[in-house]
Amino acid sequence: MGSFLFLVMVARTAAPPVFGALAALVGVTLVFEVPASSLQVFAERSLQQRGTAGLRAGAGVAGLFGDTVGWGVLVCAGLVALSPVLQWFLRLPTLMSALLVGAYALPVAIGVVPRGVLLAGRRTRLLGAALVGGIAVRLGVGIVLVHGGEGLHGALVAMVAGEVVATAICVFGARASLMARPAKAEESENHEKGEKRAVNSSAGAGVASRAAPVAAPRWGDASGLAVTFTGYWLLGAVGMVLARHWLPAGASGWYAGALTAAQVAMIVPGAAAALIFPRMVGESSVTRRATLLGASAVVAAVGLAAATAVAFFAEPLVTDLFDTSYRPSAGVVGLLTFASALLGLVTVLVHYDLAQGWRLVPNMTWAGVVASVAGMAIWHRDMAEVAIVTVVATGGVCVGMVAIALARSDRPGRELAEEASLALTEAAVDLTVVVPYFNPGELLVPTVSRVIEVLEASGASYEVLAVSDGSTDGSDAALDRALGGRPQFANVVLAANQGKGAALHVGLARGRGRYLGFIDADGDLDPLLLASFLETAKQQNPDIVFGSKRHPLSEVEYPKLRRVYSWGYQQLVRAGFRLDLRDTQTGIKLVRRDVVAAVLPRMLEKRFAFDLELFVVARRLGYGHFVEAPVRLRHQFQSTVSWRSVRAMLIDTAAIWYRLRVLHFYDREAAPATPLSERLRLEPLVLRGSAGRTLLPPPRRVGEVHLPA
Repeated sequence: MGSFLFLVMVARTAAPPVFGALAALVGVTLVFEVPASSLQVFAERSLQQRGTAGLRAGAGVAGLFGDTVGWGVLVCAGLVALSPVLQWFLRLPTLMSALLVGAYALPVAIGVVPRGVLLAGRRTRLLGAALVGGIAVRLGVGIVLVHGGEGLHGALVAMVAGEVVATAICVFGARASLMARPAKAEESENHEKGEKRAVNSSAGAGVASRAAPVAAPRWGDASGLAVTFTGYWLLGAVGMVLARHWLPAGASGWYAGALTAAQVAMIVPGAAAALIFPRMVGESSVTRRATLLGASAVVAAVGLAAATAVAFFAEPLVTDLFDTSYRPSAGVVGLLTFASALLGLVTVLVHYDLAQGWRLVPNMTWAGVVASVAGMAIWHRDMAEVAIVTVVATGGVCVGMVAIALARSDRPGRELAEEASLALTEAAVDLTVVVPYFNPGELLVPTVSRVIEVLEASGASYEVLAVSDGSTDGSDAALDRALGGRPQFANVVLAANQGKGAALHVGLARGRGRYLGFIDADGDLDPLLLASFLETAKQQNPDIVFGSKRHPLSEVEYPKLRRVYSWGYQQLVRAGFRLDLRDTQTGIKLVRRDVVAAVLPRMLEKRFAFDLELFVVARRLGYGHFVEAPVRLRHQFQSTVSWRSVRAMLIDTAAIWYRLRVLHFYDREAAPATPLSERLRLEPLVLRGSAGRTLLPPPRRVGEVHLPA
């Protein structure tokens, strides 16, 4: 706000050519002011790590101060050496203007560590007084000198004077803080933090002082933030610097006036973003993702509203802030307010990326800076062309960062899987086969009987769990009559129809197999396939064995219309989820037990998109050993695919994509699936059944367990 008021004061007092030169030089100062701010934060944290006793003893302060002052001298010398180039590029009237920018860098560097000391010592009131005092001096000296006819030199002298005063207050305040021995303050601090914590801190500090000295700070740790935020600030300021080079002197002043007026549109969204930033630190990736979505929506809405208001009242705003000589600025204020709104979104995205621990993505702002430089070298005939380049460059950075934030994985997939206990319980049998069904008619009993026959012949230990998805045709009763007495068989009946996915949730959560699989109940797929799938699992130990109609060895009798739908859907899946699988939907699969434990609690699909979600979540968690197996599929009845079913499948698929790419829902913390946890989550759906009876209190008899609806 102080810089904004200072620029407004100069613009109201000096002619547009003088203001254009000053605004460009202010943009140049960002090259060292922003890194200095990053070093200040680093110095504060470095001093805080030394503790209260170490700070009062001045541990490490002299070294930090010497480093920053040394760098300040080097920056100052470099700017002085480059002052002729700066004078030429910005078309400054004299060399003194460029030299004063170099002089400004020195007090900025000197004040880095003293400000860090004040922050580390929680002397924020003193620091605030120093900043306000520096702003007051800058404004006061500026009014006197610029009104007195000193123009650009007077404004730059005012900047140097204000920074010298602010730095001097910080230096003396930090020195007083380091030399003081405020016993009462220490007693108060001990009382607030608790006696035990205070004693431990004092003992630790004493040991540290008697033992090895505190390690010197690694300034390289601060360089990343310095580079990132320098690129961010230059993205908003590079247009002002380049406008001074490419446009006539008067036009550069008008452009600087428009850009300064456009910053009004950033006040409210900037405040909103500042309130949101702390919420992105120390939170889980899912919480940060939700915060990003909410923050982006708020900042975009507020920024767009503010930009619209500023653009609508552009001419009166410009003439009221400055004077009528800046009326031509109103022509580009609308474009630049839109760029400011985009920059507000970039602000949120940069902080989000840093909170995620990303390093390359937040530096995309440098690509915008390069694009601005290249674009303005080509298009610079008038203010409108320069403003359009600024909008396009900022918009490109914003779109790119949004796309990466939504598409990029937040955490390594295998890390997510390792957070889950990799077993439901100890496997009791080799294979569990779940047979979900809904009103299958006469096909059910022969299909389940054939499944049992194949598994019995395989020599493996097994169990078969049939799960009725709220069938109303009496098939569940027929199945109980035909197979109810078998010890390896259980029939679970859900109270209402929910979908194939809901039935599979219940069955897989209750299974006891080392591998847990499922097969459709309609008889289209020969249960003999289970034997070959089980052999594949034994030999290769895959995460998932899945049947594929598109395997070269598959034998498929399938209606042509369904072939078209299936092919189109798989292309959609491949493009949207980057799953290099030829078929996700064939209704036979085997899944290793630890994969089920990690995946099942994160799955929500209750209908036919369950298969797709299984692959998506497994891949997201880092599993990738998926083995495609051939199938024999014989379509045994005539049917058509209704538009309602196609629409429902597409809606469910879109929901999975949204949870994966936008919400990152599958990254949430989730305990592994257990029979008990899934029973508590899904039991209201279960009318009766005894699956998993050895893992829970034993029921009275198969088919006679009645649970509350």
